[in-house]
Amino acid sequence: MRLPLEIYRPLVAAGLVKELPTSRLYLLDHLPFLGAGRRLPAARIAANVFTVGDTAFVVRETDEAGLVAARRAKRVAWIVDDHYGEGAASADLPEAYRRRLADLHTRFEPAMLAIVDTVLASCDGLAEVYRRQGIADVRVVHPFYPAALARRAEATGEVSVGILQTRSHLADLRSIVPQLAEVLTADPAVRIVHCLAGTDTGLGEGGRIEALKPMSWRAYLRWDRPLALGLYPLLDTGFNRYRSLNKVFEYVARGAVPLVADVAAMAAVPGEYRVAASGWRDRILELAQDGAERRRLVERARDWIAAERFAETTRAVLADLVG
Repeated sequence: MRLPLEIYRPLVAAGLVKELPTSRLYLLDHLPFLGAGRRLPAARIAANVFTVGDTAFVVRETDEAGLVAARRAKRVAWIVDDHYGEGAASADLPEAYRRRLADLHTRFEPAMLAIVDTVLASCDGLAEVYRRQGIADVRVVHPFYPAALARRAEATGEVSVGILQTRSHLADLRSIVPQLAEVLTADPAVRIVHCLAGTDTGLGEGGRIEALKPMSWRAYLRWDRPLALGLYPLLDTGFNRYRSLNKVFEYVARGAVPLVADVAAMAAVPGEYRVAASGWRDRILELAQDGAERRRLVERARDWIAAERFAETTRAVLADLVG
């Protein structure tokens, strides 16, 4: 069913239509910025498939009806944010997620590549994967988060450390749990906030550990828990080598210092935000005790994002495709 965006958005808000966060981050929230006064006809035409101008955008995955609908457009673009083949083979991922990625890799991906004109990848590494497969037009796009997602002031004396990752990152989180336990022992002002309520993270429950229950994407964006630091630990696995900078952008938008694993996927991030596998304890404690340095690093991260023009280059790509 074709749903113009002015109809689609209220249906999503009411919970009547499901929406992938990827759709919002990599496409829909960029559209208002594609040109002053430019009104592009845009609609949702199938599950995770949107038309903007003459182009159909397939976001991550769709069903057979979505592929058929996309083929009717003048141009087909695919927004992809994971390496399905590597994920299917990764022992560090939850089994159900591996099966899902294996199905996407063997069933959906070949059908998608058979009709696609342009692949929009979420990182350079993933873009290179599709170039090697012979796709002539492959470009890199980045997510957009509204500024200042965190709207409340931090409680006096409290240092909240967020690890806002899904179950696909469970092994990554567990890899630094011993260091996090040492942080909690060393500094009573630190609190840990994570998104894996009901999952055995190894951190335990209660005390200074806050586990968020599942929530809708809209509710998640409205969630205004103040964060001082945002952690993005990553094991150096085949799947993680194709992770995007998504969490870096989110943490900065939330007003937190983004600390990322010092792995190849995060090589573009300035060095003072990258942390060696054994260095999480010391870096967290150092910043937990230095509010002025945290403020400096957040501003520096904002300046870096602005200088790299991630949003502007993504919007230039989208504008080119729908023009």
